[in-house]
Amino acid sequence: MENNYNYKTNQTPLDKGSIEKHKDFDALLKRVEAANPPTKNQLKVASNRLYVWAGGIAAALLIGFFALSNVFQSEPDYQAVSAAYFAELPYVNPPVKTFEKKAETISVDANDGGVYQFPSGSKMVVPRAAFANSYGALIEGEVEVHFKEYHDYVDFFLSGIPMEIQFEGKEGVLESAGMIEVYATQNGERLSMLPEKPIEIELKSKIAFAGDTPPDFNIYYLDEDKREWDLQGKDKIEIAKENDFKNNTNERPIFIWMSDSLGRRFYGFTPEIEPAEWVGGYRGPITYDTTYVETEGSLQAASLAQKDNLDQKMQAEIAKVEKQIKLPIQPEKPELYDGNSMTMELDIKGDALGSKNYEGTIFQVLTVIDAFDDFSSTVWEEFDLVRQEDASFVLNLSKGEKQRTLSVKPVLIGQDYDKAVKQFESQLAYYQKEKEKVAAELVAEKQAIEERFAIEKEMADKKFAERIAELKARGHDNYATNEIMKRTVVNKFQINRFGIWNCDRPRPAYLANLNGTFQDQAFNRYQENVVYQTDKSQNSLRRFYLKDIANVQFNENSENLLWLVTSENKLAVFYPEYFKRIQQKDGDYAFEMNLNPKEINSEADVRNILKL
Repeated sequence: MENNYNYKTNQTPLDKGSIEKHKDFDALLKRVEAANPPTKNQLKVASNRLYVWAGGIAAALLIGFFALSNVFQSEPDYQAVSAAYFAELPYVNPPVKTFEKKAETISVDANDGGVYQFPSGSKMVVPRAAFANSYGALIEGEVEVHFKEYHDYVDFFLSGIPMEIQFEGKEGVLESAGMIEVYATQNGERLSMLPEKPIEIELKSKIAFAGDTPPDFNIYYLDEDKREWDLQGKDKIEIAKENDFKNNTNERPIFIWMSDSLGRRFYGFTPEIEPAEWVGGYRGPITYDTTYVETEGSLQAASLAQKDNLDQKMQAEIAKVEKQIKLPIQPEKPELYDGNSMTMELDIKGDALGSKNYEGTIFQVLTVIDAFDDFSSTVWEEFDLVRQEDASFVLNLSKGEKQRTLSVKPVLIGQDYDKAVKQFESQLAYYQKEKEKVAAELVAEKQAIEERFAIEKEMADKKFAERIAELKARGHDNYATNEIMKRTVVNKFQINRFGIWNCDRPRPAYLANLNGTFQDQAFNRYQENVVYQTDKSQNSLRRFYLKDIANVQFNENSENLLWLVTSENKLAVFYPEYFKRIQQKDGDYAFEMNLNPKEINSEADVRNILKL
């Protein structure tokens, strides 16, 4: 067949004049319209060319469209923008730099260590020879240990310590049962702690829970280099006794009137004060009252905490029942010997084969045996079987110092196999019947537990309401709140390095998720800022980056508080009663903030404005 190709090579390149000559597209269109209609074959080709040309335009338009759309799609989403913003800031970043919390400082003899108690009731047990300098050399003599405590969302806010955490692959927040910062100095130089000489901490705090069993919390260390909370272990929480504020040292403490960083006065002690310098002489047990004034909304939050506690107990009971009600062992189908390799007989005793222990079982060797004559002539004295995931077994043989390891599987032949199949089918039918029976029993047990706890919740709600009403009738609103909302506990744990330590448990992100804009009563629009939010049923603090909008997450069933710091060092606040107006869980929302005219100059100012 003749090739109808006409290749042209080395053509003369087009010059600018030739290109310009053929750029009169209007004239070209007139020539095309005046030409004779094409034949069918020509029409096919022409239409194909037109299709390709039109397709080219369409493709160009699509490419243009996707290019434009990619401009918008490539714009980083809020979470990415927020993460990038906070990544540029110091990991611990106080919003008001002048409000650094004052540390309680004690003088410790590094050679002896000792037990030390702070005005809040918290204690520290320092072992002997626990400090080192920057070169790793052991420190002797007097060392100053500085101790800060953070107990509520105002403390967390002013400290600039982040409370966000990655929880089960998602963003979450830490609910705190108390946080400390500890460091030591000698002659102004920061010291380190020997990891093998941990300091024991008893942190006294208040947390919300119902019943007599405190909830479970973890211990986290703030790794500022990695910018993350590092889980260290479990927090041991005990309900504090009325007289647990006592000295455990061999020396009798000397109590004097003291003041903490907020100016609150209390009886405290310091071993360094000589008797002549006594201001007071009280030597009995002391209770340091850190009771917070709670609002009406906190009582509702206490009820939620009570229900959460019952839910935890219910889940624990269900888990216990699931452990106790066990399914029968599922039978395994016997395997027929395939004749592809040698077999062995073993005198099996006990349940080494599990549900494959059929009468007449032999073992097919799956391993190629080297030095077979030596292997087969050896009278092996001991063996053991180790089951593998694929249902085969590792067979370990030994005689004196001689050892062999083989891979084998249990098989049967002839009548033994037929008999085993019948046995398997009978056992399988029994297993299926028992499985259904156990599943029904488990469902009934779970239902009974859930019904019982539903009644407990109902009774708890009733008793809660009655108790609150009774105490309110007596004029003890705050007492009612503190009795149910917060209980004094002692967090017991060890620290093996200086820094920030937190008694926490992670909480997942909330369901309510609003894209918020922010302005105050004077129509001042807030942008390029950080918004802070706390859920009063949890002792936590969240931060949201406010660029033009902030993605605010909260629990609509709790008492929430939200605020930001203005450039004039004032607080704009969205109070709990404002949250009650929100009738949506997602979408856009305009947060109308209440700008307090007072410039904040102290921690007390912040607490007053945020009503804590």
